[in-house]
Parts: sequence; C-alpha cells; structure tokens
Amino acid sequence: MYYEESDFLETADGGTLDLIARARKLTREYYLSDYEDTEKREAILRKLLGGMGENVAVDTPFHCDYGKNIFLGDDVIINMNCTFVDDKEIRIGSHVLIASNVQIYTASHPVLPRERGDAFHSRKLCGGGKSLQGYAHIGGGSLAMSLDNIKIIFFDIDGTLIDIHKRQISARTLETLIRLKERNIILCLSTGRSPMTVPRFEGWEPNVFLTFNGSYCYTRQQVIYKNPLSTEDAKQIVKNAAAINRPVSAATPERLAANGKDADLVKYFSLAKLDVDVSDDFDEMVENGEIYQIMSGGRESEYPAFLQDVKNAKIAAWWDRAVDIIPADSGKGVGIANVLAHYHLTKEEALAFGDGNNDIDMLQAVGTGVAMANGSEELKAVADDICGHAADDGVYHYCVEHGLIAAIG
Repeated sequence: MYYEESDFLETADGGTLDLIARARKLTREYYLSDYEDTEKREAILRKLLGGMGENVAVDTPFHCDYGKNIFLGDDVIINMNCTFVDDKEIRIGSHVLIASNVQIYTASHPVLPRERGDAFHSRKLCGGGKSLQGYAHIGGGSLAMSLDNIKIIFFDIDGTLIDIHKRQISARTLETLIRLKERNIILCLSTGRSPMTVPRFEGWEPNVFLTFNGSYCYTRQQVIYKNPLSTEDAKQIVKNAAAINRPVSAATPERLAANGKDADLVKYFSLAKLDVDVSDDFDEMVENGEIYQIMSGGRESEYPAFLQDVKNAKIAAWWDRAVDIIPADSGKGVGIANVLAHYHLTKEEALAFGDGNNDIDMLQAVGTGVAMANGSEELKAVADDICGHAADDGVYHYCVEHGLIAAIG
C-alpha cells in the first residue's frame, strides 16, 4: 500500500536545484526572445529539452521543472501558458496539438500520512512518467496527472476485461491483472453478475468482489457491504414483469432461479456463458430469500412498467435488450464508496474501467474513470479518459501508457 523507495524523487539536493535553476533561466530567456527570431528560439528549446523533432512550436509562457525530461516528436504545437512538471519523463509523439493552459504532472506529493510526513522532511515527491501518442489533441485547461498515487482499481468484467464477442479474457489482459497485483494495488471486480457467476481467471485472484451492481461487496474473508431488495419490492417487480410478458431471474448470493425464459433473457445469460435455470420453487425463493437483483429481458421503453408501484428499486442496464433491477439506493458507485471506506482510501487513489451505462456512477465515484472505446456514448461523456477497445486489450495498453505496468514482450 505504500510507495516503494524507488518511486520517490529527491528535490532538494544541490544537483537537482542546479537543474531547476538552469530550466528557469532558459524558460525566461525563451520568454523574452523575439518571437520572429525562430532560429534563436529553436536553439533555446533544443538546449532546454531532452529531445525535440522538427517543426515544433512552443508558445510562451511555458513552464517546466527540468526540461531535460521532456521529449517532443515532429509537428508538435504547444500553446501558451502550459506547465510540464517533468520530474520523470514526458514523451509527446508526433503530430500532437496541445491547447492553452494544459498541465502535465509526472509527480505528486504523497497522500498517505506516513509518506507525507517523511516527504516533508526530505523534500521528496513520488512520480512516474507520462506519454502521449501521435495524432492526439489535448483541449484547453486539461490536467494530465500521473497515476502513481493509485492504490485500488475497479474493473467491470463484460465488455471491459472480457470482449463480449470473444467471451474470454485475453492472455495480455490477464497478465495485466497479475502485474498490477504484484505492485500491491488492490484490484476489484465490479460487475452486475452474482457472486456465483463471477468468472475465475487462472493465476489471478481479485482482492475484492463488487457484485449485483454494487449491492453485495465482499472479500474472501468478509462481506463489506450488502443491500438487498425488500421482499415487497421483489414481489412487485415479478408481478410487473409478468404483466408485460417478461419472465425474470432472481438472484441471491448463492443461487439464480427463473420463473420462465424468453429469447432476450436466454441471450443475456449466454453472454456470461450461463443457462437460465427455471425453478419450481421460484415464488418461494422470492418470498423467503434475500434477493439482491432481478434480471429480465427488456428494452428502454419497458423500464417504467418494470418499476410500476415499486418503492425502492432502479434499473441498471449495460445491454440494450436486458435489465438488472437493484435497490434504488444502491449501484456501483455506492459499492465503491463502501469499499474505499473499508480500506481507508480516498477516491483520488482509485481508478476504474467500464463500458456500460451501469458503470456511469462507478466512473464518477473514483478519481480517474476510464471508458472503453467500445463503451456507450453516455459513459464516455462522464469519463475522465477513454482507452482502447476490449477486443484490442484496451486496459493493458492504458496501463502501459500511464506507467502502471511495463510493456509485455
């Protein structure tokens, strides 16, 4: 849970202070130079930066700590008043446009009390490099922070770790999870699935399970948070579904049971490699069991009918042909808040990856929420960042690009 010694940066020794003074002198010289004297301005930049390609334009004022840790490709434009805190390397690819007031940080002050106290006396920062691939654009006022303060990561499963068409985790994504756990980052599966249907991945075990869209959160040792539907609401939902000719499946932590099946419900279950279990004792289970989620085939136009006269429930949907119905005061965001409290962590120390609308509150509950390229437009609208498609190992590439793991050969 604490940073390794190698993660800390010494900022008060004589050599470091000399480098900072050199950068301040060169950035001031660059600021005061004649804008039309392109030859002189380019010479100053090449002296300041660690590396620079051709056709680079950096407007003033420009701020950095060292300069020597900044590497720019060809055809790069950096607009006015940008700040690059380059305690570690910042690599900008070719054909990149960076608007005004953009801030890129490769270091931050430690957030845990013990580390913060040590760092205050030793003047140390913790940090890691940042990279930006070619043909990118960063909008005005954007803030790019290092993810080295991340202590916990939440992963949706279907459409995030597992491509819904391939229906299995790739070797590269699985190795990503293994390497993240080796770094002592707490890893949590955050899913609409029930505990009994969460897939097992060979060679890797999550620290935490957030199931039923956040209504039932646990480790192998204990339940962290649980919030079932009331029996009254569960029975009303079943009644409402029957009125629109929709069979349902009800879920406890130990069991899934259905009162029938239709094409949408069968397809929904098949996405998780499951069969719909139609049970004779379904009504008895709903009456006497602890029901956390009710699943049914359903389109958005049917949502109001499912919730007619229901007091405390809502729909969490990640597929447009099915619904998960959970308590209204639940959701992945609520589950995450309880998990963070359990580990005494802040949202700024949390990262999350998701793809569906049931992940919206999950991304909003963490410091950095990342939507998959294959994710819904609604999710992308609230995300802090977007990574690649699940089918293309988007989680892996994001973790490599942000220094969370090394590239897999």
